[in-house]
Amino acid sequence: MTYESLGPERGVDSINVYKSHINDLSVSTQEACRDLCDHDQQCKAFGFSKDIFGVRCTLSEDIKTYRIEGCATCFVYLKNCSADCITYTMYSSGYIGTKQYANYDPSNYTACRDRCSNDVVCNGFIHNSVTQVCRLVDSSSPAVFAENTNFSFSRKECDFGCSTYLGYGIGYILPLESYYDIMDIRSGDCEQKCNNNSLCRGFAVIDDWDKCGLSFSARKQKWTDCSTCSAYIKLCSSCYAYSKQCPLGNYSIEKSTCLATTYAVYNGSYEASSIYSIITATSYTACQSRCSADHFCHGFTFNHVTETCSLSESLLPRTSNCAECFFSAKDCSSTTNRYSLSCSSTFTIIGQNLTIFPLFTTHNDSDFIRCQQLCVDDTSCLSFYHRSVNNDCHLSKSSVLFPSACPTCEYYRRNCLPDCSLVTFVLFELGYTMMTIKNDLAGQNISFEECQRRCHLDTYCFGCGYYSDTIRCVLSDSSVPVWSPSQLSSSFSQKVCSPDSTTKPTSLHQLTTGKTEPQTTDIFQEQQSTEISRQQQTTGTIKQQTTEISVQQSTDISRQQQTTGISTQQTIEISVQPVLKTTEQGQTTEISSQLITTIQRPTPVNRQIITNGSVQCICVCKDTAQSLQEKLSQRKNDLTVNSKTLSSRLRKQTSVADSRLLSCAIGAVGAIILGGFVALIVLPDLCQSVSYVIKIFYVN
Repeated sequence: MTYESLGPERGVDSINVYKSHINDLSVSTQEACRDLCDHDQQCKAFGFSKDIFGVRCTLSEDIKTYRIEGCATCFVYLKNCSADCITYTMYSSGYIGTKQYANYDPSNYTACRDRCSNDVVCNGFIHNSVTQVCRLVDSSSPAVFAENTNFSFSRKECDFGCSTYLGYGIGYILPLESYYDIMDIRSGDCEQKCNNNSLCRGFAVIDDWDKCGLSFSARKQKWTDCSTCSAYIKLCSSCYAYSKQCPLGNYSIEKSTCLATTYAVYNGSYEASSIYSIITATSYTACQSRCSADHFCHGFTFNHVTETCSLSESLLPRTSNCAECFFSAKDCSSTTNRYSLSCSSTFTIIGQNLTIFPLFTTHNDSDFIRCQQLCVDDTSCLSFYHRSVNNDCHLSKSSVLFPSACPTCEYYRRNCLPDCSLVTFVLFELGYTMMTIKNDLAGQNISFEECQRRCHLDTYCFGCGYYSDTIRCVLSDSSVPVWSPSQLSSSFSQKVCSPDSTTKPTSLHQLTTGKTEPQTTDIFQEQQSTEISRQQQTTGTIKQQTTEISVQQSTDISRQQQTTGISTQQTIEISVQPVLKTTEQGQTTEISSQLITTIQRPTPVNRQIITNGSVQCICVCKDTAQSLQEKLSQRKNDLTVNSKTLSSRLRKQTSVADSRLLSCAIGAVGAIILGGFVALIVLPDLCQSVSYVIKIFYVN
């Protein structure tokens, strides 16, 4: 610890002096006085004087000084509390911190530490040495995280006397769950207790009651938001909360820039994940303009109620309870490896009584042909549903469908193929969830690897969330990871194109091994036939090779519609024919593919589709020589069972033993009662019979 010397003729302010040593033999030198201040958290400065009147050492909790005229031996020494006095205590191999508030994934350990030092609110940070996870926390309490030993927690520590306190004023407290010690002492002693405890990051006092509470978190909370606080506490005028803070660092941190001026908007209950500036803005447009002008800004949160604009260094949205908050992220992420779809102008009908969510465009007075064309013209449209009764057309960027009570609503999904031949996943761990839910597979006990595989096989799946504590897998049609600090066991796997992808796939589902795998869905079954013919001729030194690959996919969807004497049929055919050609010496390879799809759709007149819930029933028929009556008899014999051999009939005639004490007691009472009734009937006759026998015996 170093000190700045002021003097001569300087002294510390007597109001802030909390300890004095006058003519104390143990503190007779300047070095001894300095040693006392070094080891005292409350000490911010000390005064020392030595003259004919004796030796005087005073410790002060503030750096305020005043001039003492004529005192040539009076000096004041101020502690040089800079960011250099900050140290960190590391809890390695499976520890994390609590109360995360900022996300800087990915960052190395040094950058993460410097960010915490530059943030006066930060009390520690979480880091993963492998995945470079970096989270700032405002709590000093470490927590065990046995799921991954690559995580560590580093708690911020201040040198003795370098911490200061920020008062939140009347009406604020610290979170009730963060208090670890409550004592009956005065506010001055409460501050000293917090100074001498490295776990303490803030304290609250009630002066009228001489109550003191030490907390391992410094986040403020309004009294009115405290659901467990009494009415007196909420109106308390002598209640104060203080945040313990280390000196503010000024370390240089490399920041990425983004020059984009377009934004993706996430409406409602989303906030920024790494805020570096909070300003006042009267409108959303004004907040967006501030972010666009700042190249370090990657996104912003606008609260239209409080008119605050929070600028963020990250593109990631964060879950929030703020319903009036809107988060917008710049479109500055690279699209090189982004998973996307190449969609044709054809569609697959899924069924009736179905709608889509979320909607992004609605067109009224649009017949089916126009509705389909509107979706084709919009490259982001993946599905639509059309309501024939009033010609309503609803387009969606999602492939998620929902059951509906609308019998005239037909749902159509666009036929698409992945835009790359090989895909992989980027893992976001420790509190990431999905933006939208396409298919929730909860209750199926699916492993993490199986969850990724199912998303891999689903063309319209852009990522999957996994909850390790409940073994829950959720497929999503959004590739945007959402940071949810409270969901520590959740992770999000973002589907991306592999860097080795150079060609587009020729089937709707293709594994990372490059092998195609047919998959049967609810609506159609993919049939692939590959014919490879090679002819190789050698003439002198010239070799010629011709390779032709023909892949045909055909999908026939037929549904018989019952009308008043009119039968109609709809057929959708898809044909994909890629051709691979290799020129002389195998130096040039050209791949061309053609997607030919035709839709024949009659005019919808009195149509009716027989469905089971929201999925159409498909009958699979087999060729057989049996007559209908023989089939019915065989089916009846197969389904008939002997009722006498059923377990339910046998259980009715079986008395099961029950060894429980209460059951035995109830049975004994019943037996005694029944035995008593029998005894009342039998005993009188038995007594008379015995008496009669005795009389006859004595007479004879």
